[in-house]
Amino acid sequence: MCKDKLMIDKISLLNRWHLKCRRNRFANYSAANHFSKKHNQLGVLSVSISAIVGTSVFASLGKMVEPSVQISVGFISLVAAILTALQTFLKYGERSAKHRLIGARYGALVRQIEILSSNGQQDIDIREIERMKIDMDEVAEKAPELPEKIWKHSVDSFPSEELRSIEGDLNS
Repeated sequence: MCKDKLMIDKISLLNRWHLKCRRNRFANYSAANHFSKKHNQLGVLSVSISAIVGTSVFASLGKMVEPSVQISVGFISLVAAILTALQTFLKYGERSAKHRLIGARYGALVRQIEILSSNGQQDIDIREIERMKIDMDEVAEKAPELPEKIWKHSVDSFPSEELRSIEGDLNS
């Protein structure tokens, strides 16, 4: 293989990796925002319901209260406890933090690729590309699973036509 062809292949590979890392960064930041929003919604709902129950119980101290009101307050108290348990079980805050971290790591990879690609026509050392592959593999291994809807949105935002055209350059 001639040196020019090898250089084009390296640049095409870096371009493909750049696009994939940008797409994964976007997807993970989107997931982080999604889970953060769910965490906040569930938390506010749980705290609000708990406050209503607490206020109702406090206001009814020393008063005769209808059994239906007592049952309603008891039921609402149960709902608040279930919401609190769900918030703990679903771990939206933790999931958000993990996706934000992986998004940042993909962002670092994007910048590394940009620096590596900025050499232009200078020969890119294959060892640098191999190190980049190892870094990308490590991030992918640590990445939590993305919700399907978020992944599909990221794929739509970074169309596969761009990837196919870059991959086509590799095969020509």
